[in-house]
Amino acid sequence: MKNPNLVEQEWRSFFVAAKLREVGATQQREMRRAFFAGARGLLSMMMRALSDTDDADEVTEYDEKVMHCISDELDAFGEDVKAGRA
Repeated sequence: MKNPNLVEQEWRSFFVAAKLREVGATQQREMRRAFFAGARGLLSMMMRALSDTDDADEVTEYDEKVMHCISDELDAFGEDVKAGRA
């Protein structure tokens, strides 16, 4: 995987599409936090769904790698928020 920061890539696309350069820094920060919180919620739902399936053979090694990359990235972002860096 070339760039494991998949959520950040999506955030940047959203940032441009939503024209967030036109708003203040506080709103940009709060929007980014909300975006990542939404991504965390989605990941949690997906992980619960995967753990509830009877046919685990459908989950590939690549699927797991993607999930872990997203999880690691969201964990790091959460730590940045707690530390006041994000």
